[in-house]
Amino acid sequence: MRLPVFACAIALLTPCCISADPDPRLSFDATRTGVAGTTGPFGVLHTLWHAQSRVTEAIVIEATYAVPIDETPLPTVVFIHRGDVPPARYQWLQDHIASRGYTVIAPRHFATVPILEADNAQIALDSATELGFVTPGTKIAIAGHALGGTVAALNFAADDRFAGLALLAATPAPGNLRQRDRPVLAIAGTQDEKVTPDLSRTELERFTAPRWFGLVDGMNHYAWTDENTERDLAGDGNPLGDIGRLRRDATRLLDLWLDGVLRDDAAALAELALIADAEASAP
Repeated sequence: MRLPVFACAIALLTPCCISADPDPRLSFDATRTGVAGTTGPFGVLHTLWHAQSRVTEAIVIEATYAVPIDETPLPTVVFIHRGDVPPARYQWLQDHIASRGYTVIAPRHFATVPILEADNAQIALDSATELGFVTPGTKIAIAGHALGGTVAALNFAADDRFAGLALLAATPAPGNLRQRDRPVLAIAGTQDEKVTPDLSRTELERFTAPRWFGLVDGMNHYAWTDENTERDLAGDGNPLGDIGRLRRDATRLLDLWLDGVLRDDAAALAELALIADAEASAP
């Protein structure tokens, strides 16, 4: 992966502009062990740029990425926000994933409604690859929360570059399950009244194995997002316990799955199988 200074140089030749000074989110800290569910040791930077999406339109693409410790290419996660919730309210999650040695690409969508521009994920991946944030040949997963997960599933079905799909309190749309045995993870919360655990599990069963279902005790729908409003929470269940603990439990599942699928870490998938319903221990 090239560092942002190289990406900025490339940007001069392309119809987009990267923010001049990446925002430092985390510094390198070797004492952070990176155990699944905890912050990893990598330093993390965040930046954004505009890329042409259609003839008269452009989209904003955000990248939150680990500062490489060596020349090893970083796997990538494309993340899709839910409707009415911009990527900024998931910055905690993007920082967390990046701190463990990943690049997170998060496209914005018109009116913060992902379904209106469902192909922004593929456009963002193309642009991020062109600018050096994504190294060709590295593994890529796509993930999304709520409606963002539905749109992530659409992109997963349409684009074989995505090695896996993570549905965070989300379900796929009918008819978009061209999976070809690529791994799928669904995470649900017992207090989620928008995408209930029963619905999440039932919809996951539409995919072929390998698939995993993770249930987080006490987690509600909006525990995934920051800056929640009264309107957001009005249709959701009440979380049981500390939000930090709920997020640690949820990201433990996600971290193990990402390490297993994108880093070919069999031990991570074996651990995931011990704490989640799994129909396969490896992709």
